[in-house]
Amino acid sequence: MRSERNLGSLVGRVAGIRRTPGGRLRSLWQSVFLGLCVGLFGLGGAVSGQNVLGPVMPPLPPLPAVQTDPYRTSTGAGQSSVLSVPDEVTDALSRVESAEPVRLRFDPQGRYVLDRILVQPRAGATASELARLHEQLGVRRVRVLSGSGGLCVVGVPGGVSVQELVGLYEKSGLVEYAEPDYRVRLSGKSPNDPKFLDGSLWGLHNRGGGEDEQARPDIRALEAWKTRHTAERIVVAVVDTGVRYTHEDLAENMWVDSATGGHGVNVISDSNDPMDDNGHGTLMAGILGAVGDNGLGSVGVAWDVQIMACKFVNRYGEGAISDAVACIDFARNKGAHIISASWGVDDYSRALFDGIRRMNDSGIIVVAAAGNGTRDLDKLPYYPASYDLDNIVCVAATTRNDELLFVSNYGSKSVDLGAPGEQILSTSYMADDRYSTDSGSSSSAAAFVSGAFALMRARYPLEDHLATIRRVLESTDSVRALKGRTLTGGRLNLRKALGPPVAAPKFWFRLGEEPLTLRMVVAGEPGLVYVVEASSDLVTWKAIYRKTVTETETFLVPRTINLRDKPEFFRVFSMGTGSTGE
Repeated sequence: MRSERNLGSLVGRVAGIRRTPGGRLRSLWQSVFLGLCVGLFGLGGAVSGQNVLGPVMPPLPPLPAVQTDPYRTSTGAGQSSVLSVPDEVTDALSRVESAEPVRLRFDPQGRYVLDRILVQPRAGATASELARLHEQLGVRRVRVLSGSGGLCVVGVPGGVSVQELVGLYEKSGLVEYAEPDYRVRLSGKSPNDPKFLDGSLWGLHNRGGGEDEQARPDIRALEAWKTRHTAERIVVAVVDTGVRYTHEDLAENMWVDSATGGHGVNVISDSNDPMDDNGHGTLMAGILGAVGDNGLGSVGVAWDVQIMACKFVNRYGEGAISDAVACIDFARNKGAHIISASWGVDDYSRALFDGIRRMNDSGIIVVAAAGNGTRDLDKLPYYPASYDLDNIVCVAATTRNDELLFVSNYGSKSVDLGAPGEQILSTSYMADDRYSTDSGSSSSAAAFVSGAFALMRARYPLEDHLATIRRVLESTDSVRALKGRTLTGGRLNLRKALGPPVAAPKFWFRLGEEPLTLRMVVAGEPGLVYVVEASSDLVTWKAIYRKTVTETETFLVPRTINLRDKPEFFRVFSMGTGSTGE
């Protein structure tokens, strides 16, 4: 459990070198029919409840009835499955998609979307049973989120409230739970990049702080980059308002979907075009992974990383749990290593909890902003930051003076650490050469930590995600303002987390015992773990040998390389002891 955390390339080619309660649910249903539902999602503003994020689709107009049998599904944009419908329904949907985007409608308190709920069928419930239930309750729209264990987004029929419908589904005996679709709110080597050189990026390296480590409120990036500044094989999913993927400081670092050629997903438009129309996601992407040492604008914590853009928040800053779940399941299925989640919701959602738990099972780290409400999360939770899951790292925001940012949430048991979150400059969604500043939020702080984890995963590739989290939490700088307000009582220190630089491993080949064979030789240094990987295409690598060296030695890799076979590539990693996994 999170509260129990213990805090305390060379490439060579053979023929030439190259938490919480389960959440009670309530509700009801009236006359149904299976149709098509376009998921909408709401995200709101950081501090004062203002709206925060991109375009949405209007509710579907009344559609002709659909046969209740067809739980045959077809996948759209990789992230959701939709019940099959007749041509006239598809035509109606096309007309809706071409309409002007509209705002999401929320209940008077702004807690949840009014026109839909989330329903998780219980194990063993048949498609025909569910179809009859929907029909009895008058439901006209059902969308099944793929990869989410059958989780359904269900349209609310006229004459029934959200809470009544939730109650009716729960009383049916056919569902594990039902809940409102809650509203989400946004939380808010020395490179040659101009904004770093002029001191604008103080969170990376604060020139005014001197050399005293405790007197410098930055993450010690300049020193850390001597150890590692790239994470070219690590995928960070920015689950947010989208990303301006054409930006001069982001384009080279955008992840590319091998299936579609896109840079992520847009669950609002059901497409693979996650272009940012709000700005929040682009700001986060630049903080964690703007291209480094390219002579342009800013630089991210990781100079070279793969940024996957997952858009679920509209231009108005509105989003919903259903679309957030669709995004995180897309990221998990597409191989993301880290999720950057600079948003949250006050209400507990079982659907969101289950989505993040699936990520934990897949070894994915979720970095969540603590939120901007000046409140103690130990008493008033904020999700996903407050879920009691081991793969969540909750981040508060700190200032240039190493104080807790005045709007940042905190919690001695709920918030793990702090990171810079005041006056943070980054990439802008307004133009490909524009930059803007976040005046202050835990969103930016979470983005710093997301970039740090990208470098950590690249530095320790065989370590499991929980061990990597422990490394980061155990290496924070103690900060007075964070004692008693975060679990570690400290701020991110990337240099200490990455560890000291290690010289590149030395290896060579010698003739084997048999004709036309070679053996690989590695020079080992004491206290390091050496991992040898092999590949036939320079894309897919497999570990073939691992050795911990206790004293200086030269060792043979126990594998004979036959020159008669197809060409093979090799590389060697060295890392500190304590790394685990294979």
